[in-house]
Amino acid sequence: MSPRIENSIKQISPISWEFGSSMIVEKTNLMPSDAQGSWAADASGFFVLRPALFYSPELSPQPPAGPHLQQIHQAGTSSSVWRLGAAIIKVRSWVHGMEIESDTIDILKEKSSVPVPTVICAWPDIDYDRSFVILKPIAGRTLSQAWPLLLNDQRRAVAKTVAGMCAELAKILSIQIETPKGSGVLEPLLHRKAPFDHPSWKPHLLGPLLASQLERFLRSFGNIAYSEHIEWYEPFRFMHGNLGPTNIMVDGSGNVTCIVNWEGAGYYPRFWVGTKPRVSSVYLLDPEISPARTEWRDLLSQALSELGFSEDLNKYAQWQRALGVKT
Repeated sequence: MSPRIENSIKQISPISWEFGSSMIVEKTNLMPSDAQGSWAADASGFFVLRPALFYSPELSPQPPAGPHLQQIHQAGTSSSVWRLGAAIIKVRSWVHGMEIESDTIDILKEKSSVPVPTVICAWPDIDYDRSFVILKPIAGRTLSQAWPLLLNDQRRAVAKTVAGMCAELAKILSIQIETPKGSGVLEPLLHRKAPFDHPSWKPHLLGPLLASQLERFLRSFGNIAYSEHIEWYEPFRFMHGNLGPTNIMVDGSGNVTCIVNWEGAGYYPRFWVGTKPRVSSVYLLDPEISPARTEWRDLLSQALSELGFSEDLNKYAQWQRALGVKT
């Protein structure tokens, strides 16, 4: 990937930045006619997103410069996050045909009551193999940050609330493993490891796969005895895919205010709703937050089980063996 994901945003003047290959963001007090999105600056004025094609910095208004842009997260070679004024900018690797998180958020606003972020603007940068999603900041703190301040009853209440959201989402059905708009899903735990020559930044998508295609996919690895134990033909259920404590926002009273980071969302086998929390490390608490790292995972698993989404580690083991993964 060139430029590297952490170099997706480049400052070109005291008050303007290149966003990938095609867009410019500038701090201004005037709204240009070609603006495609805007949000508040820290003190005065606002930031404007506009096409880079005809941008000329010397012709733009020049408010006082300041340390506006702040990188707040980096995830390997495939994802980076910045804050710029009253906006969060998420950049992640992208390939043709891959769904953008904003598409999922838009569909969820129509089909569910689960609280999701508000999108300011989003686009795929085809030349740079990445997507940009600009979001409004979310009030509160992550469950991970709030965990030491919550009472046990509040923690259990959060788990029940999130499990209820999972049950609501699982009522949205599909005939295949896919994203809401029909792309492949990002779920490495259900996919075979990418080939050795597959670039580390490049998404390795599973699907889309109808039940019959999924059966052939797993049988193609030659472990037919294991693949026969997997249920193929029930409807696939929609799920977030990563409800670890850093993706759940809560207020000061422990009420869930938003679920963030929907990149891995999609339609999956029903058993995965209750099983993933048991097999994925993203559901563990940071050891600096709590020595009982499994506490959130255990509470969520219990709440999901009470709603009919029990873990099925045997089915997951059969899936892994069908892929040829030693368990």
